[in-house]
Amino acid sequence: MALLTVTNETTRVLNRLETGGNGVSPDAVGGNVLDPLPFPFNANGTIAASGSKQLGVHARDLSVRQQPQQPMIPADEWAALVQAGTVSLAFAADAQSTDAEDALGAAL
Repeated sequence: MALLTVTNETTRVLNRLETGGNGVSPDAVGGNVLDPLPFPFNANGTIAASGSKQLGVHARDLSVRQQPQQPMIPADEWAALVQAGTVSLAFAADAQSTDAEDALGAAL
């Protein structure tokens, strides 16, 4: 496993739940997320404006789509966010990890 530090380079909060809406219940928006992070990192909470968060990353987290019909793999989604200036990324090895899956991937 590696550690990924994601830094929000914008003035808005990333990966936040949408509030508001219209109709009968103005707060019922179905759990939509605004400025989401790629799957599976979208379940790690918000990143404040100019804030950062450290996430554990397995090699397959960057290459497996949540659903097969999705247009991009997570690595491509991260690349798009970086190119747009939304986030910056820093990877580091996790010295405490003994992840057999990542060791096998590195060996292959």
